[in-house]
Order: sequence, then C-alpha cells, then structure tokens
Amino acid sequence: MPEVFFRDDDLGDWNEALQKVASLFLERHIPVNYQVVPTFLTNECVGHIRNLRARHPNMIHLNQHGYRHEQFIHGKHHWSEFVGGRSFDDQLETIRLGRELLANFLQEDFDPLVFTPPQHSYDRNTLRALEQLGFEILSASFYPRRLTQLIYHAGRKLHLTAVRGRGISYHGNWRSDSGLFELSISVALDDAGPVRGSVDQLLEEFSAARMYTNRIGIMLHHNAYKTQRDFEVLTGFIDALIRMSDIEFTDMGTIFRQIKTQTASAARHGEQGEGG
Repeated sequence: MPEVFFRDDDLGDWNEALQKVASLFLERHIPVNYQVVPTFLTNECVGHIRNLRARHPNMIHLNQHGYRHEQFIHGKHHWSEFVGGRSFDDQLETIRLGRELLANFLQEDFDPLVFTPPQHSYDRNTLRALEQLGFEILSASFYPRRLTQLIYHAGRKLHLTAVRGRGISYHGNWRSDSGLFELSISVALDDAGPVRGSVDQLLEEFSAARMYTNRIGIMLHHNAYKTQRDFEVLTGFIDALIRMSDIEFTDMGTIFRQIKTQTASAARHGEQGEGG
C-alpha cells in the first residue's frame, strides 16, 4: 500500500497560519514532519508547538531545515544555504550550530533523524557534514516530471550528488554517495506562496507521483495559507486523499525505522542461508 507523508517547511514563528494548518492535520489525524529553521524559531513558537506535541506525540515531528535559510553568493542573495562552493568545515559548523539550537530549544521534542536543506540544494560536503553530525535521513525533492526523472537516473549511474546545485535524488533508498537514506517530496502544494492550482490539479500531481514511487512525500509551507481560498484548497486536497482507501498516512521516521528493521531482518536471513 502506498505510504504518504506530509512535510511542512519553514517553521519558526507561531502565527495564525501555522495554528490553522497544524489544527487541520490534527483534526484529520494525519502526522506531519515540521521542518524548523533554527534562526527563525521563537520562544513563543517553542512553547506552543511543544505543548501540541505533548498532547499529540505521534502527529508532530520536529526536524532541522538548514540554519538560517539564506546565503549570499558573490553579493547576491539566495534562499538556499549549502551550495556555491562552501567548504566542508564551513557547512559542518553551520549545520552543527543549527542542530545545537534546536536541541536546546526543543529538547527531547527535537527529532535529529531528518535534515531538509533549504531549496533542496546540497553538495557532497553537505552530505558528509550530515553524516558526521549523526543525521540519517536526507529530505529534498523527487519530482515526477519525465525529464527530471531522466536526470536523476543518469546522475545515479554516474554517482553524482548534484547537478548545478540541484540534488540527484535517491528517494526511497540509501544514497550511494553517503550513508544517508533519502525520503523526499514529490508533490509541492505551494512554492512558499499561493497554492499551486485547484484540488483537481493537485490530485493529478499526486497521481503522477504514484507512477514513480509508493512513498509519496507532499510539501507545503504553512505561511502560504493566509487566504480562505488557499486554505479551502488545502483542506479539499487532504480530504480527497483521506477518501482514498488504498493509501496510508505516515511520517518519515516511521518509514525509515520500518525499512531499517526489514533490511536488518533480510541481512540476518541471508547470513543464515549462507551458513546453511
């Protein structure tokens, strides 16, 4: 049965949009991986989100989304953070600072399994830094466009990490360039701005993603849902998914732990078979 997980990016401030989006998913009993930008996080948000998680521990998962979600390359501002030739030591220190901030703010509510690089942009140094710091899951993008899938396929054959700063996806598998497992999104409900289309159009994108993977990640940015129309599209899309009897809602950590268990079990059986 296909598994569906939601990833809400850019958590930092507690506002009406976040409160409405979080309440919607809790009412529908759908877990969400919230990607927290360390330098965005406020004390008010920490209090509210930790209180919510105390009441719904299986529904709210708090992961790291970069450090400051921006950088300057040759004097030009970018919303990415880990491309442009940044050294391994520089990236390691930046990610470490973010990890420490979230651990201090969120304490045991911080889930250090997952890292989402801003703008889904990373390079080999990023992956090395994540491994050294103990992250196990990279979450970026795995879009179902035919050309994009061909680029992913060619990149994996050539053992590439990224092309022009855009990652080569290994979604649903361990990456060959690191020990990280990748669980990326295939459907973007918004681009940190207005919702992209109608409920029917979003369902078409969901159907397209199902052609390439049975672990379908869906990205949203709660701050995009400020108008009644946008919130109605989000609600309509979620309710349409709920009516599908052949999918299961889950979260990234649960998927990963199940895969690790299955892999370990297969390895044990393989060893027993060889010992005959």
